[in-house]
Amino acid sequence: IGSIVFDILVGLGFPWLITSLSRGGHIEVSTDDLFMNVFFLAAVLVMYFGLILYNKMVLTKTAGFILMSGYFAFVLFTVIRNIIYPSNC
Repeated sequence: IGSIVFDILVGLGFPWLITSLSRGGHIEVSTDDLFMNVFFLAAVLVMYFGLILYNKMVLTKTAGFILMSGYFAFVLFTVIRNIIYPSNC
């Protein structure tokens, strides 16, 4: 099993299973801000492919730094947005 498949199945599935069993109901997931997250992550994906093609399929330290910066920017963006516009779920 790949890492992403494992993360999604176990990292999301197991906590949701425990929560639904303990609360006895369904879990509501807010999709209000889904577009912004998908857009941001799609931009990071395009940046990743661009860096890989630019560096001729070699991950350099500079490319790694740029990708890590993109990830931290996404996390910071998400945290700040959730502080300003808290979700009800």
